[in-house]
Amino acid sequence: MDIEPTQPTIRGLRDAGELEPLSKLDAEIFGDLAYPYFALRQLYDVHHRDLLVLELDARLIGYSLLVANRGEDVGWYLALGVENMHRGHGYGRRLAIESLRRLELQGVTKVRLTVEPDNTAAIRLYESLGFRGDRVEKNYLGTGRSRVLKERLAKQAPGPASGIGPAEDRFRFARAGTR
Repeated sequence: MDIEPTQPTIRGLRDAGELEPLSKLDAEIFGDLAYPYFALRQLYDVHHRDLLVLELDARLIGYSLLVANRGEDVGWYLALGVENMHRGHGYGRRLAIESLRRLELQGVTKVRLTVEPDNTAAIRLYESLGFRGDRVEKNYLGTGRSRVLKERLAKQAPGPASGIGPAEDRFRFARAGTR
């Protein structure tokens, strides 16, 4: 009898008590660019509904944070990461798609993000999800911390499925107007 491998669950944080393991995960994923604990606490207080975690066997292995600009139809991807040992299984893609789906439900029509220019795996993932643009902002996160700016437009009318996932069926990948 073959045993099915456990699949991770995507969910919101249950309470502020999960911020400590989230902070440790963030530090593992992003190193010196990780959010300080106090910033994660404040992001949780303000954007708790936008903060999703990936849980496997009762342990956090990834998270994402996409937020809508108040009063605008623009959202920003502030974080997407999966623990090193769990990369390459499509978990980041699943987390990204669910985050985009939830943001779209809030009326967002445009999503922006920044990514490290040398992070080819992340760039490939974002581009496969329809993010376009390759404008490099020098020193975006401080001296020597350049970032590539990317953007994705939500589609205005139903269209054919892309085959990527359920949320993807509702997005049109646009190139015009991106940098």
